[in-house]
Amino acid sequence: MRDEDRIRNHIQTVGVRDQIETATMMRLILRSCWPGGLGDRLEPNARRWLQRWRPARAAGPVPACSCASGRCTLCN
Repeated sequence: MRDEDRIRNHIQTVGVRDQIETATMMRLILRSCWPGGLGDRLEPNARRWLQRWRPARAAGPVPACSCASGRCTLCN
């Protein structure tokens, strides 16, 4: 078998394996996160909680920009 054929075969094998692993992981995630299936995602109490929830500030005030143009990565 030529090197090119071996490389082509390897790429195809990895591609199929990745698809199988991805599908397996998706089944595991769905089974553990939504045991009732896809329709299990709408929980009324969770929706009410999310409507009331507000994210907290992660840090204090942002320091003023000290660059000449006022357009540094800190400001933007």
